[in-house]
Amino acid sequence: AEVLALSLGFAPAAAERAATLTSALCDAVSPTLRPRTGTGSAGDAAAGALAGVMADGLGSGEAARIAAAISVLFQARDATAALIGTAVLAGRGAGTAVPAAQRVDEVLRHDAPVQCTRRTAVQDTAVGAASVSAGAPVWIFVATAERGAGRPATFGSGPHGCPGAAQATAIARQVVAVL
Repeated sequence: AEVLALSLGFAPAAAERAATLTSALCDAVSPTLRPRTGTGSAGDAAAGALAGVMADGLGSGEAARIAAAISVLFQARDATAALIGTAVLAGRGAGTAVPAAQRVDEVLRHDAPVQCTRRTAVQDTAVGAASVSAGAPVWIFVATAERGAGRPATFGSGPHGCPGAAQATAIARQVVAVL
């Protein structure tokens, strides 16, 4: 999150603050199978403070731009860390040195760092014999990415595609190379 904030043009102290607040927000509101108690107010406080840091760092009070920047940091924090960790582990005991970029690419194709995501049904929907009511949470499991040619499905596509795919991949490759 800090590296991404820096790439958005934040001063180092503001980028560090944005990363700290992003962590607090992620810890408070990341989806879990069983809802956590007592995290709502912590998440609200972190989101409010992060919105202020973003407005200052972006030089804009435009709500949509601030929300987009917060979303990028929020979505990138755990996913990029998981990509880095999985790629580092993928190189253990390989017998031969596999370049960092290749390890990251293999993880993206074979062992998606984000195993599932949650969406909300916007209308009553039938999925096979099951009925999903409008407003119901829907878990989407992306436990493994595509194994075929082309861009891995790991980053999604269309309106739910990851806007930071290139940045996450570049950060992961550099960190894995150093580690």
